[in-house]
Amino acid sequence: MNFKSYSELPIRITPCPIIEATVELRFESNIPYDAIYGYIYNEFKNDYSNFESLPITKIPEELRRQDGNLRFKPYYKADKDNFIFRIGPNVLTLSNTKEYTGWKSFSYEIRQVLAKFENLKITDKLFRLGIRYINALEENIFDNITLELLYHKNKLNNNKNYIRTQFHEADYNIALMLSNHAELTSGQDKYSGSVVDIDVSIGNLDISFFDNMGPVIEEAHNREKFLFFNLLNMNFLNTLSPEYGG
Repeated sequence: MNFKSYSELPIRITPCPIIEATVELRFESNIPYDAIYGYIYNEFKNDYSNFESLPITKIPEELRRQDGNLRFKPYYKADKDNFIFRIGPNVLTLSNTKEYTGWKSFSYEIRQVLAKFENLKITDKLFRLGIRYINALEENIFDNITLELLYHKNKLNNNKNYIRTQFHEADYNIALMLSNHAELTSGQDKYSGSVVDIDVSIGNLDISFFDNMGPVIEEAHNREKFLFFNLLNMNFLNTLSPEYGG
């Protein structure tokens, strides 16, 4: 482990590898599914524009409700600057795409969106809050991390590797995905190479979460950042011009 506390972590690296950062809130709606859009549009129309339906809305409503895989999929999206807001009957997401604005700006927007959503009073049950960061790197990630892949003591770094693991830390669930041969799309941009995908979530939240959301969101982000930087070996990290706070 390279770092032992959050305060030791770099505040940024160059170039920034983050291609998408997303916060997701899963909830149970207390209004009819077909009323969600009207509530959200009226609350957010002054902040977010270009509201549009997503392809899932072309699936008959009865099939959407019956398919468990579609339960937490958004139905509509809108945008503002570098942010994309999505909403469905049981899920809300806010993504920072294009250029990453930095945590200070992103976390402020997260709190603003969640506060507006809470004001609608359309839910009294929360299932999950998650924060996910997708990082793209040109280098073979398995040559540059503290984790080793071995078979009969031989490294497998040059294979086409995909690893996914999940573990728990305190009240948080962490999902880590590593690949050195990924192809993905974020917005209009396409990426190929290595990907570090980290999702930190907490479940079974009380509705009072909205009254004290700041610390929960900050802790989820800190755990994501701590894992990312402790994965990178120091030699590789130093090639990324790390900047540290004073």
